[in-house]
Amino acid sequence: MLFKSIAAIIAVALTAFPVSADVVIGSTKYDLYANRRKDFDAFAKYSPEARQFVANSINKMFGVYVNLDSKLKTLGSRGDYRPILNDLVANAKSLNDSTLHNTMSKMFRSLRDLHTNYYYPVPHGCATVFLPIRFELSKTADPIKDAKPVVFSRTSTQITSVLTPNVADIQFGDVLELYDGKTFAQLYDLLQDEPGGTNPSGGYRRLVDFLANRNGRTLPFPPTDSVELQFARYDDSGAFVKRYTITLPWLISFSTSTCEPTVGLVNGDPIKPPSGTAGSRGSIAEAKIEAKKPIMKNDDFDHLLSFYPDEGYSIQYTSTPSAILSWTKYRSSSCNIGIIRLTSFQPAEPLYQTREIINLFQSLLVNQLADTDGLIIDITNNGGGYVFIADDLPQLFLRRGEFRTGGFKGLVTPENTAYVTQTNSPTSAFYLAYQKALANGDKYTEPIPFTPKEETNLLGTAYIKPVVVYNNGRCYSACDLFSSYMQDNDLGFVIGEDGETGAGGANVLTLSSSLGPYGFTSIADLGTSQDARVGYRQYVRVLKNEGEIIEDRGIIADRGNNKLSQRDVRDNVGPLFENLEAIAGFLNTAAHRKGIFESKFLLTPVRSTGAVVGVETPAFDLKIANFDFIRLVDKSTGTAIQDIDLGRVPTVDDPTVKNLKVDPPAALLTSPGVKQLTVQAFRDGVQYVQTHRTLKVYPSPGIASFPYTWDFSLYPVNTGTYIFNNGNSDEFGWQVVNGVLQVGTQPLYVDGVDTTAVIVVTPPSGATSIKISVAGSYNSEETFDFLIISLTDLATASDFEVLKKVSGVGSFSETLTSSSFQGKSVFAVSVQFTSDSGVVTGFGAKITSLQIDFA
Repeated sequence: MLFKSIAAIIAVALTAFPVSADVVIGSTKYDLYANRRKDFDAFAKYSPEARQFVANSINKMFGVYVNLDSKLKTLGSRGDYRPILNDLVANAKSLNDSTLHNTMSKMFRSLRDLHTNYYYPVPHGCATVFLPIRFELSKTADPIKDAKPVVFSRTSTQITSVLTPNVADIQFGDVLELYDGKTFAQLYDLLQDEPGGTNPSGGYRRLVDFLANRNGRTLPFPPTDSVELQFARYDDSGAFVKRYTITLPWLISFSTSTCEPTVGLVNGDPIKPPSGTAGSRGSIAEAKIEAKKPIMKNDDFDHLLSFYPDEGYSIQYTSTPSAILSWTKYRSSSCNIGIIRLTSFQPAEPLYQTREIINLFQSLLVNQLADTDGLIIDITNNGGGYVFIADDLPQLFLRRGEFRTGGFKGLVTPENTAYVTQTNSPTSAFYLAYQKALANGDKYTEPIPFTPKEETNLLGTAYIKPVVVYNNGRCYSACDLFSSYMQDNDLGFVIGEDGETGAGGANVLTLSSSLGPYGFTSIADLGTSQDARVGYRQYVRVLKNEGEIIEDRGIIADRGNNKLSQRDVRDNVGPLFENLEAIAGFLNTAAHRKGIFESKFLLTPVRSTGAVVGVETPAFDLKIANFDFIRLVDKSTGTAIQDIDLGRVPTVDDPTVKNLKVDPPAALLTSPGVKQLTVQAFRDGVQYVQTHRTLKVYPSPGIASFPYTWDFSLYPVNTGTYIFNNGNSDEFGWQVVNGVLQVGTQPLYVDGVDTTAVIVVTPPSGATSIKISVAGSYNSEETFDFLIISLTDLATASDFEVLKKVSGVGSFSETLTSSSFQGKSVFAVSVQFTSDSGVVTGFGAKITSLQIDFA
């Protein structure tokens, strides 16, 4: 290191910055901000009419904004955007572009609502200005009054060696005392509206990031070309070593292919607004994606991390097929702890959506982490994502009763009435709640869950040991939601690096993709990469926090202030690693207190299985220890069917693992259909397990004489045929109409359908190929609702080959062939129709003929 003395104050001379230098990595260019300020702290030139178009579009969008009352209560007049927006609407034409965009951005940011964002146009909106180092908050006795930023990581040496060589003088763990002559507390008083974040934990985390990184998409650029920083350094014992001052230049990053060419728009011909009134950029399909996979997310920290290696986390995780999910184990002095790291609630992989992530998570619990004594779910710095993932995960830790989510309430306004009417099925719970509130003259709807309780209680217990949810002030949105679910339902103990989470309590609508197709003018139509989004429905908590909202308050940790120390930063140790031994001790104590330290429960398969009436009744495999008995319950009626005694001596721990075969109760196998089985486990009179399994019981006997032509008019008398309706009533599933198998009635089918017509077949001895001659038509909502023809394994109730999957509008008459059935003595030919939730746009599907033969 350059510093060897232990002087009280050392002034470091300002290193001369390169006058003209840049670094190109791939298609991204890095330069001194001073060299490119005039190019990128600028905006595409708008005509007066375009500026008016922006103001009017934003004004209408705020007609669905749900958080205003919350902001007024928390922030007072500072949280009232209306005077500023009214002034912008009245004077937009006469303003220059810089004043319009910066005033609009400041108005949005003053709400401190990270779900409500104004996106700058290019070239400003496609560049990022940043320092070569970033900071984190270190642990202090009072995290609010005495917050101390420390140097946490630096950007690539490929960049710093050219643009900021003096950054090498700074060590990890050095304490930031002054930033351009101001303490962190003074900066928070001055700048707290700039980066957003309402509560102190979220606000401090946002500010410490803002000091080092300004994403031009949503944030203004610094007013100066460099910043003067005063640091203090301490040794491992905490003794003061030295104090020094250094000046660092701001750097800028932008794409040479997509961003740099937009600089010409600043002095080009004025951009005019699009013709017409409705946004043309957004499509119905894009809008439905946001409606059907409601998003609660802020990804600013993900953007920030792309500039700095994540050097502060020393735990080594094992990856899974999804990049957002990884795991490891930690052997403490007292017990064996499992750790699952969830970095987002929105998978990056197209094939890994809600169900796939739940399956991966569940698989970790019952396989790799099955032998652990407690679990940590690390969701620090998780900006959120899909609401449905947050809704479904907690049930894996439910031991008894029902898992409950809270609900989301919407604002009743003319703008929202138009949107809700066009985007919600008339039978949906939110549509009905909205119409009720509208009729009653209410300001808000009653809170409605995104996911019905039946769907959030499909799986049940997958892990019986104690659980810690580990979060921080960057846990936002769907991450807030998951934390609240675990806390409100007493499923886990919340430990925070900070005192609370980041406080994001609404799902979002994007102006271009969500609102644009439904009569809202979209600023994205200006072609300058502009957009905006708004908090649309506000989450309301339940159970022990009944009626509380997440917005502005966040989830208060059961135990907080567990940040990393300055020494741990220097030693490349993250805050979770620092706290692992203490958390392991807590989990160990909790397991013993609950009497389940020696207990084990693992029932496979973990989701569903199949059976055939009178042919096979496959058993569940159960590994169990330290329980008295298990109880089998008909989930549809709640009726206990059978108790199975396990022979444990009451009050005596017995860690011996028993391997059992649990047969599905005969009472559920007497007729075909979808049956729901609940398995409960009890110890000393207390229920610790409530896990659910779906049984798909197929008809018997199957078809054994071929060729076979299904005469639809004879259903349900036909041998070996059946129609399964999973979650929808029979009238909305496959029906025989005029001798044709049909789903949907005029004028439209309904949403939320999962209906499957099956033919159970026993292939002839020596058969090597199946031929399915089928004719039909379909008129469904493209990309969302499907007609699927497949071959299905009866023991697992899962498809082993999909032969045809179509969506949209079309007809067919063809022969489908396959040899994948070989080795199976019985299987099913399945014809499935599925429709998602929300408005439908088609008539359904028809199968006019179906013949099966073998060769």
